Amino acid sequence: MVERSPVVMDVLLGMHREREPGAVLRMMLRLMEPEYGQALAVAYLLDPVADQFRAEVISGPGNDATRILWRAEIHLPQALSAGAALPPVSRLAESGIPVHVTDQPPALLRELWEPDLTDRVFKALGVKYSAVAPVATPQEPLGMLCLCLMDKWPVDVAAEATAHAAVALANLLERREAARAADRDADTGLYTPIAIEQVASREINRADRYRRVVSIVVAELPETDRSLPRVQELAAVIHRVMRGPDSAGQLATGRLAVVLPETPAAGAAAFVRRVQEGSPTATAGVRFAWGMFPQDGRNWAELVNAANNHLEHGPPAPLPGATTRANLRAAFPAFRMSEAPEKLSGRWGR
Repeated sequence: MVERSPVVMDVLLGMHREREPGAVLRMMLRLMEPEYGQALAVAYLLDPVADQFRAEVISGPGNDATRILWRAEIHLPQALSAGAALPPVSRLAESGIPVHVTDQPPALLRELWEPDLTDRVFKALGVKYSAVAPVATPQEPLGMLCLCLMDKWPVDVAAEATAHAAVALANLLERREAARAADRDADTGLYTPIAIEQVASREINRADRYRRVVSIVVAELPETDRSLPRVQELAAVIHRVMRGPDSAGQLATGRLAVVLPETPAAGAAAFVRRVQEGSPTATAGVRFAWGMFPQDGRNWAELVNAANNHLEHGPPAPLPGATTRANLRAAFPAFRMSEAPEKLSGRWGR
């Protein structure tokens, strides 16, 4: 085995201290690339709430890999359905081999992506070889990690770094799931009423501090159809549509709330449209309304009350010139901004 350098030791120890999946991979590449050359890390990690494997695609600070793919119009899948991805990911975990090293495009990626896409990615980047490791606990598979080497790292170094990164990711996901389970309903994956209020209050405080906007969307199922399967169906659609910073929770039986940071009222309306288009069956008969900080309220209770009022009476007619920029200027007299918040934050409504 190649003797471990101080850089390798720093990476192997440091990755286990990181708190976010992307940070684990960024640390590995930031420290390893100057000594060994360029690489691209591609991970798919299980999001049990959305029932998807979400992508983490990370390149080092001096690495043009993502730019090369963009210029070649090669778009990697940002999420994979658990139903399609779980079988090959499970087989990888069950193989008992901690790292698979190959000079050909990995069979696992060819299953997760289209074979043609895998070939195009490896050709565009000039990948010399790759190291693939399962991200798993003894109880279940949680994803996979593929380190694509554009330069020839020592095989032992690449294999050991990939294996340690995969373990760090698995431990991180396990800790995150344990913390999430304490604040979430086990049947729906939704935050409990107390937890969603705490999440919303933090976002409102942040928006107040930085002169931003937050929207709260309330979804109300018909009183005659608030069974657990119906709530689960609606919650699954909402989780699929949400962005990473968004949060969803229960207000009461049959009533859900979604916190949309950095999202104006028009963005909340766009979010609702996406949910309705995502599953007309799950959203049949569901009423939606929203309240926006600071226009409709300055705290959680005021925003929920505003959304409830809009449920009963409909949203108020927009006033002339009542843009998000104008609302923020009225709410915060000292507010100054060179660009409208809609262009600075969130994707909803774009």
